[in-house]
Amino acid sequence: ADLRRRHGYFRESAGTGAWSGAHVVDSGVVDAEYGPRDVPPESGIVMIGATPWVCNYNVPVGANPREARAAAPASAEKTDWAANERDGEDTTSRAVREGRRIARRLSERGGGLPGVQAMALPHGQDERGGVVVEIACNLLDETRSGPEAVQAEIARLCAEENEGDSAFRWDVRNGYVTNLTPETILERLAE
Repeated sequence: ADLRRRHGYFRESAGTGAWSGAHVVDSGVVDAEYGPRDVPPESGIVMIGATPWVCNYNVPVGANPREARAAAPASAEKTDWAANERDGEDTTSRAVREGRRIARRLSERGGGLPGVQAMALPHGQDERGGVVVEIACNLLDETRSGPEAVQAEIARLCAEENEGDSAFRWDVRNGYVTNLTPETILERLAE
């Protein structure tokens, strides 16, 4: 994660909520363990890295504006709260910004669970038009902090936010693992 941060791997695309990433080689020179030091501009290079297996665990969290909650329609009619603006910031951007605070508190780097890296991303709208923010996590060592611990900690952090002065009422949904477990990978390789 530190390498990705240093080289700007994850960058938001012009405030759209879409993400892109790339490694940029400064001045055409790399400090590689193998291969050429100078990068030929006509052919480029391939960079390969390996890390231990990481569990990717994501938890969608509904972010319902507190003022909209009281004024919510009684019918199931969809309301476009995400398009409303307040203080020049749309509801989705504000929810993601506040979701980043939750993600930071969840992550080891922010004083949270050991072996957890987390970020908040826009994840669309729910069936009533409320904003959904996804807390996307890398669990670097499931023996220290597994999906159940992360789910419980996100629920605890969102409950604290609901008690505080957050602009949103946070509704924690069920999380899910996005990648294969090491056991499943081995089973598939054996087939």
